[in-house]
Amino acid sequence: MRALYLLRHGVTEANEKRLYGGSTDSPLSENGRRMAREIAVSRPLPVCDIYLSSGMARANETLEILTGRSPDRILPELSEMDFGRFEMLGYETLCHDPDYQRWIGDESGAFPCPGGESTGAFRKRVFAGGSALLALDWDTALVVCHGGVIVNLMGGWFPSEDRGFYEWQPAACGGWRVVFKGHTPIRFEPI
Repeated sequence: MRALYLLRHGVTEANEKRLYGGSTDSPLSENGRRMAREIAVSRPLPVCDIYLSSGMARANETLEILTGRSPDRILPELSEMDFGRFEMLGYETLCHDPDYQRWIGDESGAFPCPGGESTGAFRKRVFAGGSALLALDWDTALVVCHGGVIVNLMGGWFPSEDRGFYEWQPAACGGWRVVFKGHTPIRFEPI
C-alpha cells in the first residue's frame, strides 16, 4: 500500500479577492502564511519518503511552512490552470464578456480561455502529472499543488463518487490522504 497526501496551497491575494489566479505565480498572502503556520503546529503532517510541488511560489511556500522542507521534485504538470486573459480578474469583471460566458458554459471542455487553456487540455495535463507522480518510487508522498488540480485528480481516481467540483476541492492547506495499491487508488479521507 502507498499513501499520498495531496494538499492545496495556502491562501493568496487572488484567493482572498476571488480572482482567477491560475498561472500567475503569486506567493501566499500574509493571512495565508499565518494560517499555514497555525496548521503546521495544530495538524502536523507525517514524515514522507518524497515531497513534491507544482513548482509555483504558493505551493513551494506552503510546503516549506508546513514541513520545513523544499520540494524534492517539481511536477509542473500539477500547476493550476492557465486562465489566459481571465487571469487576475473576477466574476464581476468578466460576467458580461462573451468569451467568458462561452467558457463557463462549455460543458465539453473544448473552449479555451483566450490566451489560456481549455478545461479539457488542463485535465489532460493534470492526468499526465498524476501518472508521472504514481510512476515514482515511494511508499508515502506529499504533494502541494492547487485546487483545480486536486479536483481533477480525485474525480479521475474516484469516478464512481458522486461529488462535484466544490466537494472535491479542499480548503487552503487542506486536502486528501489517498491510499493506492500499486497505481490503483482504493480509498481516501480528508486531511
